[in-house]
Amino acid sequence: MEYIINYDNGTQYIGNIKDNKRNGVGLLKKDDILIYEGEWLNDKMHGKGKLFVPDEYSYVGEFVEGMKHGKGVKLTVDHSSEYNGMWEYNYQSGEGYEKYKGGSYYKVRIVLLTHYHKG
Repeated sequence: MEYIINYDNGTQYIGNIKDNKRNGVGLLKKDDILIYEGEWLNDKMHGKGKLFVPDEYSYVGEFVEGMKHGKGVKLTVDHSSEYNGMWEYNYQSGEGYEKYKGGSYYKVRIVLLTHYHKG
């Protein structure tokens, strides 16, 4: 069953609810602008989805516990740069490709030097 929830900050969720949390498939929007569309688990983006950050970038890919994690593509809103590759805890990590306006294209390998600690 699909639900519609309007939050005090002006955002609206349309999608599945389980145990009073966003679970399953749904979308989140604010002022009729889509922010996220995809899978949810326990109120967090989790699984495959599309994230839109107005005036900055879009991301299509995998999420874990609300963070970009796994394979994904990030494209700046002005299409000046694109990263297609692996992510860890919201950071580009591992192998990927960077493409820039004008045609520059690079294969990259990014190594994270910090660790994420859930505390």
